[in-house]
Amino acid sequence: MPDDIIVEFDRLLTITDADVAEWRRVSAEHTASLKKEFGTRVISISDDKSDEGVRKTIEKVRLHDFDWLFYRRWRLADGWLSPIEAMDALEVFNDPLARCVRVAVLDRYKPKFLPSLGVTSPRP
Repeated sequence: MPDDIIVEFDRLLTITDADVAEWRRVSAEHTASLKKEFGTRVISISDDKSDEGVRKTIEKVRLHDFDWLFYRRWRLADGWLSPIEAMDALEVFNDPLARCVRVAVLDRYKPKFLPSLGVTSPRP
């Protein structure tokens, strides 16, 4: 597996306290901007403002980004495309095979994320 993919896996699949704090900061700025533009009635992305609730929200966003990493960079015939090759490749949105590989990779690297995808470990 290419080093840049491993780095991206670690970034996407590790949620730190700093990530939670940054999410809160950006969310507060976004909410303030919406209130300024549209008034006081603003719908929040998540009602759960606890640390665990924020982590779950970040997890959902990161799993979406993790999916797109596979759609953009992984191919059955070629394995992982380089960043340059990926620029010329067609993104295969919702590719069933890429989704299966993604589950296998998550099972190996971060199995705790599997329930968020509605799947269990593919291992017997």
